[in-house]
Amino acid sequence: MPVHVESFTNANGLNIHTRSWSVSQAKAHVVIVHGLGEHGARYQALAETLNNSGYNCYALDHPGHGLSDGKKGHIDNFSMFIDTTVEFIQRVRATAPELPCFMIGHSMGGVIATNVLIQNPELIDACVLSGPALATDEAVGPLLKRILKTIAAVFPRLPVFAVDPSLVCSVPEVVAEYREDPLVLSGRGTANLIVEILAGSVQAMAGAKSINTPMLLLHGEQDALAHPKGSQMLYDTIASTDKKIVIYPKLYHEIFHEACKYEIYADIAEWLNKRLSSH
Repeated sequence: MPVHVESFTNANGLNIHTRSWSVSQAKAHVVIVHGLGEHGARYQALAETLNNSGYNCYALDHPGHGLSDGKKGHIDNFSMFIDTTVEFIQRVRATAPELPCFMIGHSMGGVIATNVLIQNPELIDACVLSGPALATDEAVGPLLKRILKTIAAVFPRLPVFAVDPSLVCSVPEVVAEYREDPLVLSGRGTANLIVEILAGSVQAMAGAKSINTPMLLLHGEQDALAHPKGSQMLYDTIASTDKKIVIYPKLYHEIFHEACKYEIYADIAEWLNKRLSSH
């Protein structure tokens, strides 16, 4: 399906780039929330596959990411990610209010999505999370957290962290494309960005017990960027009784780009279809 490109101005005055993949007589909306350093266009294959199952799909570029405004690799407060995503979902729902709205969040996008469910549970009818970055103790130890907070307090825009592309996916071609993609963050994320992501993760887990939204949690067993423990923690914490967790053996962080990605897309479509029938 052809991609439709638009933009909107968020509450902070930033121009936010969006993409949509639409079908005639859609069954539901699916909002895709991307991860740290990447952008919405990387989810085109997932969106087109879900189109074939009758879903309209939408993706935004977060502030400071992709083609959206904002300092690349920096955020002043994690709430800007959450609030911008909420506004985007509201805009999507307004295009066809009668349709259910589902959400797919990956990595940092999983942290954003979890916070959206806590703060605005009425917006989303079911949620899929891929490799949510929720196990902060596995990613950053207590000492390093304190060091990062100290640095961020004095030099909030100091570049301190970069994603190792070799850990993104086990498929060499995907790693090469990631390295060469001009819209992927090529520099380092700032101290404040990392501190805010960690804070967003803590906030998500603190409020997770209130989540009653149906949820599918997916994680690669060999994920070295967001520990699978994070998905298990969330699964064990949320109040929802309609929940499922799948750990895919041998897969890395970006399961949506692994060699078996179309099998995973099919798993998602099947799960969403069942949530549709119960809506």
